[in-house]
Parts: sequence; C-alpha cells; structure tokens
Amino acid sequence: MAFPNLPTFDYNDPALYVAYADSTVLGMVKKIDHDTTATKKKNELRRVGSAVANTVYGSASYVSKCSITFYETTTQADILAALSVSSPASLDASQEVTLKIEKYDSESSGILEHTWQLTAANPMSISESIDADTGATMVTVTFESANKWTLTIA
Repeated sequence: MAFPNLPTFDYNDPALYVAYADSTVLGMVKKIDHDTTATKKKNELRRVGSAVANTVYGSASYVSKCSITFYETTTQADILAALSVSSPASLDASQEVTLKIEKYDSESSGILEHTWQLTAANPMSISESIDADTGATMVTVTFESANKWTLTIA
C-alpha cells in the first residue's frame, strides 16, 4: 500500500491519523480505541514478633489493548500484507510489531503533530463490518502489548 497523499485526503476531519506496523503503512485511521492498565504487586513484610508491616511495591506490569478501524480504502488483504502474513490468510498472535500512530494537523498542510508508539504489539484479531452511514466495508484490527504507549513526537 502506498503512503497516503495527505494534502488531498478529506474525510471532513481536520485531524488526520495514519497507522504503521513497523515501517509499513496500514492505512488511514477512522477510529481508534485503546486502553492501558497497570498493576503493581504489593507485598506486606512483617518481622517476627512485630505488629508493624512494611509494604513493598514491585514494578508496574502493563497491558495495552488497541483496536483500530480503517477507512474503506484499507482492506483486510492490505492489513494482512502489511503484517507479512502469508497463506493461509490468518493472523499470528505471536508476531510482534511496533505499532505507530501519526497525527497530522490538517489536510491542507499535512504537518506531523504527534506520533504515538506501542512496541511489541501482537495482532490479536481482524474483522470487517459495514458502516451504517456509507455502507462501506470497514476493517478493524486489534493489537495487544505488555508495554505502554509512548509519545515520541510532540
């Protein structure tokens, strides 16, 4: 899939998003849902004969989930090809990619504003749905990672 021509891209949205898997363009993002949760292990330590407990916290463990819905210009075959999936066309949940989302300021100038990155993201599912407004087929890909999102360009 070729890099989108941002100055001519118009879906009535001034904020334009492009998704990448490693350095390959997945497509223009219509909708993105993400959730990152962090858990810390908590241990209470007591000395023998002491009523006072010391609390020790471990480092945080993260789980990031991300679902990206693309405009109808991106097909399921495009996504599978970008993820280097060979025949049979199915995702490999053990495959890790660096997921990158770029936000551009507007369709007129196409200047990169922000980039978010999620490392070691595993593609967990891919599905198609019909847009109720346009009747177009939309592709949604869900990724999961043991890392958190980082803002790389602000």
